[in-house]
Amino acid sequence: MNGSSSLHNQIQPWRILAFVVVSGVVFLVFIGRLFSLQILENEDWVAKAEENSTKEINSPALRGVIYDRNNSVLARNVAAYNVVITASKLPDDPGAVQEIFRQLSALIQVPVNQGEINEQTPYVPCISDHGIAQIAEYGSS
Repeated sequence: MNGSSSLHNQIQPWRILAFVVVSGVVFLVFIGRLFSLQILENEDWVAKAEENSTKEINSPALRGVIYDRNNSVLARNVAAYNVVITASKLPDDPGAVQEIFRQLSALIQVPVNQGEINEQTPYVPCISDHGIAQIAEYGSS
């Protein structure tokens, strides 16, 4: 059985070389594309990611005032606004952040600094008497 020709390696060296060359070319194509995406087209993909990160949808309220059978108002639409501070979009300069807080304070009539958030005076959404800086600090921690 040791003399059988079927047990010997029948692969020609040029086939092994061709396989290595083709594998190398495919590997180089993948590395080239990775370089292109990560280095050359980086700004385009970052811009697309930022554009895709949030989507704002405004839809009008479908209902109006709700009355009972005696024509008394049970519910009515009242405009409600949300103020959102995204810490990652704030500037690194503390003075510029305080200027943004002052402008926001003028718009929403909430003081910039008021009190301190601790165990005795915790932050409670919609009820809190804290200032914008304290609420933003609480939200970023």
